[in-house]
Amino acid sequence: MKEIKRGNYPSIFKQEIDLSHSISYYDLDLEMINQLLNEIIMNYTYSTIDLLQLLKENYQGSLINTIKNIHNYSDVRFNCYYATVLLKEKLKEKGIDTNIISYKSTNFSTSSGDDLIKEAHMALLIATIRNQKIYYVILDPGLRIPSPIEFYADMDKTIVQIDHDEIIIGKTELEDYPYTMIMKGYNRYSTSQVSYQSQEFFDVRYETINPVDVLFPISYQILNGCRIINYSINKNDWAFVKIMVISGYLECCDNSHHIQIPFWELDQYSRNDLIQILKPFTDKLNINSEELIDIILFVLEHYSEFIKEIIHPNILEESTNSILNLNNKCYVKLKSYL
Repeated sequence: MKEIKRGNYPSIFKQEIDLSHSISYYDLDLEMINQLLNEIIMNYTYSTIDLLQLLKENYQGSLINTIKNIHNYSDVRFNCYYATVLLKEKLKEKGIDTNIISYKSTNFSTSSGDDLIKEAHMALLIATIRNQKIYYVILDPGLRIPSPIEFYADMDKTIVQIDHDEIIIGKTELEDYPYTMIMKGYNRYSTSQVSYQSQEFFDVRYETINPVDVLFPISYQILNGCRIINYSINKNDWAFVKIMVISGYLECCDNSHHIQIPFWELDQYSRNDLIQILKPFTDKLNINSEELIDIILFVLEHYSEFIKEIIHPNILEESTNSILNLNNKCYVKLKSYL
């Protein structure tokens, strides 16, 4: 058993993966695995706004007490966690055992937030035998990679071309994260085809046995905001809504519209006005506009409490510069609560 301590937050516990039970790579039904992987990527909406919904539904007089008394996060559609657990369940129904692996936190939050949470991104691992060697298959619906990433355990470098991405799996000299994944390309689900590069660090030797504790409740304290988003190759079906708690604004975007409204300005809109603003986006996201407005109003009502008591002070301090750049009026309102 391996433990990653995180101060006052729950530790991350990992268990060494027993390779003696690895199946033959050639026994995998890769066509079926690909189908399930892409169904989850394309057909399910991811929503960290569900965290705010949990607070609203369970509110007990203060946000701190409410968070302390939330013990069930099973309905939260939290990006990679939600997609990974969902895919794991679907594969289990097909008789395929997988392991959840968690990655070193990079850009999940601010730099101090990443230091606090330690690990954030998650994916599924299948350890197999191919040509009498350990051969890993990684399924990553959270990063919306539409095909398995495959590599031999003893290879120093493996280059995989998947869709628009070049993915490089390589070894590192880091004891806790002996593997790295570098992605180059552009996201086929984005409205833009601007190129990007990202890098993740992970360890295929261990599965994470308490993935819920990895993300909850610490995410309340280190995230700038929450969002609900769907992904579609058809750009006209794509949309997101963000409630940026620290920065103090609501943002909505699809292939045709992009709006950003600071919190101080939302007070000037009637409920019917907000419904009309949100409806083009909520229709694509297949969510109830009224329920989303209730969540937004809940955040506005408890905004000072979020800033003063929930958001970690280090994250708040690091976010100040970006708040200044976004909107001076938002910044002035935020500073009045500090």
